[in-house]
Amino acid sequence: MNRSEPPDDDEALQLWQAVPLGDYKRPERPATEAVRSGFSGLFKRNRRTSANGPVVADEHLRQLPSDLLNASAAWPDWAEAVPELEQALSDITRPNAGRHRIRALVGAPYSGAREAVRCWAEQRQWPIIEPPTPARILAQDESWFEALAAEDGPPIIIAELEHCLLRHPFGLAFLRRLFDQLHASPRPCLIATNSWTWAYLTVAMQIGDHMAAPLTLQAFDSNHLERWFRRLVRCDGPVVFRQADDGSLVFATGAASTAADSASAAQSLGKRSDFLGRLAGHSRGIAGVAWGIWRQSLETAASEDVATHLEEADAAAERSVIWVCPWARIHRPTLPADAGLPELLVLHALLIHGGLPDGAVSEVLAALGSRVVAVLRSLAAYGIIEEHQGRWQVTPVGYPAARAALESEGLLVDWL
Repeated sequence: MNRSEPPDDDEALQLWQAVPLGDYKRPERPATEAVRSGFSGLFKRNRRTSANGPVVADEHLRQLPSDLLNASAAWPDWAEAVPELEQALSDITRPNAGRHRIRALVGAPYSGAREAVRCWAEQRQWPIIEPPTPARILAQDESWFEALAAEDGPPIIIAELEHCLLRHPFGLAFLRRLFDQLHASPRPCLIATNSWTWAYLTVAMQIGDHMAAPLTLQAFDSNHLERWFRRLVRCDGPVVFRQADDGSLVFATGAASTAADSASAAQSLGKRSDFLGRLAGHSRGIAGVAWGIWRQSLETAASEDVATHLEEADAAAERSVIWVCPWARIHRPTLPADAGLPELLVLHALLIHGGLPDGAVSEVLAALGSRVVAVLRSLAAYGIIEEHQGRWQVTPVGYPAARAALESEGLLVDWL
């Protein structure tokens, strides 16, 4: 197994940072990307290439086969964030913790927050309170609260508060009952919640009252993305990631390359790729969103149409090349041109609830009636949403477009 450049233990610990929600800092979007978003497609013809044209012509690039894709960008190991959670939330189990007895970790969709909380609870052998189904919420099923009744025991872990919510009169009553019981219990409690759920419940029922200020996982800038993506390489042998149009290095150095190799490559290619900076800005620094786009960008060359100096440099270093699609050619889903209020309401509901089953979408958007099914299918066809494990949810690659559309129309959005 090979990693692009194994970080030392200190780097691994610093990759994930738990910070107060108000201290979240999104990476800035490069100025050229901001201009491009305002004038869609205007600069596509000006894509940067090498002096002799693209290093690898578009027609010779293919998506990576699944086994190589999974080796080049493996599934994230969210347990790596557990040491940071343990340090930031150490006061949750202290005697007389007061308002710090109930803590919340708020995470943007695909940030890994709820997965990290699950990993921590499993490592500590703390039982996780699984969320009720929408049917149990609508039925006001009192039996679900029995797991919270004991006055002693390990911390109460609610890893998916968004799935305990149903934006419906019965649903809000159910959630109020949940928090009344948590505040009355002497047991410590850790809640992981979607940032959209937190924003909605802050307005609807002042959820943050009587508990410590929430934490979140800090955004990933381009440097954090590079270090993280390196850790996700599982290839047998050294690999280097190069941008396909001009051959520039996406990472500062390739796997198993020396500082001299890196300096030589940088000198021959002019400069580093700006891909990761664009990716950090577009993804808002959300790890899982950036990871989804990163996997989509990785390609292999189906021919030998590669510049000679790159062939020689990489062959001498005995490393394979993974080609990265230029940012201008990355497919970034957009809403249908005729999208209107129904589409926005569906997206808003899915984000606030962290995804919803078919029937529940109709329950919380009863005013749309039979149109719900057509809207779901339309958004799915554009790659904005997908059905996963029985729930409709916004896709990682579709999230930036969905959020931008909701914000531009003045709907309530999260703070991340």
